[in-house]
Amino acid sequence: MSNPSFSDGRIKIGKSKADPDTYRKDELDSTGVPEPFFVEYFAFVEDHHSLERQVHSKLDSQRPNKNREFFTASIPEAINSIRELAGDNIKYEEVNYKSPEEIKAEEERILKEREEQERIERKEEENKQKMKDLQKREKIRKESMNTYSHVMPTMQEEAARKIDEVFKNAEK
Repeated sequence: MSNPSFSDGRIKIGKSKADPDTYRKDELDSTGVPEPFFVEYFAFVEDHHSLERQVHSKLDSQRPNKNREFFTASIPEAINSIRELAGDNIKYEEVNYKSPEEIKAEEERILKEREEQERIERKEEENKQKMKDLQKREKIRKESMNTYSHVMPTMQEEAARKIDEVFKNAEK
């Protein structure tokens, strides 16, 4: 488990009989630490007592207080130690940890999705405006044709063409 209030990057490595995502995490929240713990990784193993001793022994040089379960090891190093020492005895595991590279890649993906959504929305607005302009243009054209309906058909066509030219020039 990690905690953002530990500026030196300490992590807690220990065993629990209860679900670490709920019970153990909540239990540690009441220990006077300003921020809640985050479960970076957990594994269900055959003999958690033995595995905990082995992991603590392996990472002992990175244990500031030998009476506590806090280590200055990186999260990937801790996960790899647990996996290495547990071997085939891991029944189930969950990795919630994300490296800085993964976080950056996810942020970039979200940003690209947001930009694409904004581009789509702008295009939709442009299309709506074009449709309104076309409808307006068609309405004016029909009104003009009604105005000139008493004139010969060729003159109607000429009037319609000139109105279209006016609108085309206005669009430029």
